[in-house]
Amino acid sequence: MRKLIIPFATLAAAALIFMACDDIPRSESEPEVIPPAKIVLSDGTFVSADDITDEQKSSAVAVIFDEEKKLGVGLRITEGKIWCGSRSNACNTTTYATSEDYGRENTNEIANMEDFNEDYEAFQYCIRYSAPGYTSDWYLPAINELKKIYDNRKSLGYAFAILGRGFPTTDLFWSSTQSQDRADGALMIHMRDGDIRSGGKYSGAYNGVFPVRSFNNEK
Repeated sequence: MRKLIIPFATLAAAALIFMACDDIPRSESEPEVIPPAKIVLSDGTFVSADDITDEQKSSAVAVIFDEEKKLGVGLRITEGKIWCGSRSNACNTTTYATSEDYGRENTNEIANMEDFNEDYEAFQYCIRYSAPGYTSDWYLPAINELKKIYDNRKSLGYAFAILGRGFPTTDLFWSSTQSQDRADGALMIHMRDGDIRSGGKYSGAYNGVFPVRSFNNEK
């Protein structure tokens, strides 16, 4: 019987091809799965973005970005707001609104200031924000809450699209957390890459605002 002789170079090349193919991530050809966010309705109930009906869409008030704490983003996102005016008491100090985790705490701190007025545009927008069934307790998110919004931007964007609304992916957004390295600065995040920056509270940084609220059985 004739023996089949395969040259060593051929075997080596085949092994390399097999190894290379084995290193290719199997998920590259698979579509990305975006977990559907929950949408809050005016009656306090929650519904998955995939399951919401056309009738329910008319009573949607927010989309959940933190499932554990039941924190949601209001549907009317705005832009072009300053953190505070140049003559505001909070403009050149780092003693107010210092929490990195609790935006409501920061917002209450600013709202209780003696000179709280129209110059605190980002805060005013959130405090005055209202939706059916939820007319109060909206606030400007702290930096870690804002980071959570960024981390869940695809899920949020999917839910907003289901509701016929756009979700920002390229803009800077204010947090309610002041910078600790500069008295006139507040922290912000860029929705394009998640970059956290410190920007002048009253300078040219006219940023966007996410009105946020807890939906943990509170109205």
